[in-house]
Amino acid sequence: MDAEIIPFPERRRPFAVPETLTGRLQLADTIDEQLALWQSRSRSPAMRRRSLAAFIAEDCQPLGREPKNYLPEATFGGSMSREEALFRTEYEKRRVELSKWTVKEGIDEVAAYNQPYEEYIQQVAQVCEHPSVPQHYRDALRSLHRLFILREQIAIRNDQIFSLDNSAFIGIIQRIQKELYPTNQIS
Repeated sequence: MDAEIIPFPERRRPFAVPETLTGRLQLADTIDEQLALWQSRSRSPAMRRRSLAAFIAEDCQPLGREPKNYLPEATFGGSMSREEALFRTEYEKRRVELSKWTVKEGIDEVAAYNQPYEEYIQQVAQVCEHPSVPQHYRDALRSLHRLFILREQIAIRNDQIFSLDNSAFIGIIQRIQKELYPTNQIS
């Protein structure tokens, strides 16, 4: 009797992290650098007048052009210092790289390995679904969640899941939550 072999269905991956170790580590560093920037901006007195959620939502959108090299503008007597030119050049490169990932809807299909984080972000996202909440809050939370899943997948791929520090993501989400509802807190 010939047994019919039923092929095992391939597991569809909604997104794939870079294959090389160097590529994964560079992407992880890029995410960590952007999180550090957002954290420093969230503590800046200038951000009290501007929404951190709007800033994050804007940063996670595609740049719409190639990243510009600002170093030629950092000449003696120029409009910016060499450090500022380097910062702006690197910032645009990071923005282009991360926007490729924050617009991928397939990342939403993957649940976070860290269940308390997943529950927390879902709770905050439910509050943001209210019609009176501006769209940039939803966009910022969606982008942060996608970056968290991506960062977590990189850590899983490198067998470093338990060394992944979630405090940067949680701190930024709490700042957005306080910005949205300054007196009321989600419990």
